[in-house]
Amino acid sequence: MGLKYEMIEKKGPFFPKTISNRNDINALNVSNVEDQLSYVFEAIKITKHELSGRVPLIGFAGAPWTLACYMIEGQGSKDFINTRKALWSSHKWFMQLIETLIIYIADKLEMQAKAGADILMLFDSWSHMIPNNFFNYSI
Repeated sequence: MGLKYEMIEKKGPFFPKTISNRNDINALNVSNVEDQLSYVFEAIKITKHELSGRVPLIGFAGAPWTLACYMIEGQGSKDFINTRKALWSSHKWFMQLIETLIIYIADKLEMQAKAGADILMLFDSWSHMIPNNFFNYSI
């Protein structure tokens, strides 16, 4: 999506630039997932071939809420206060980010399935941080 990040040992993902408004979301490159991630899909095809049906191949993606948490906070957090503030005080751009992530992730998972993944997993490491009434909103 064009948002640079680093994987820091014993800490996890770190985003030097974070998402904080609608302009940041609009700057994300969400077009043509197949081209952007062609190396992933090629790796799945090669791995699937090498496995020769011995075991199932699992495809995966981060879930929208978890990705939004990292994209807004810039890293893991105990309380994800910036994410929760974005949800409550800037609901429209936050929901635009979630909707953008849903579409991108769905496309990514679909391409993984087409490339040969037998099972798809969605990781939501921070789902316990979703406010109880979050799903009461209609978009």
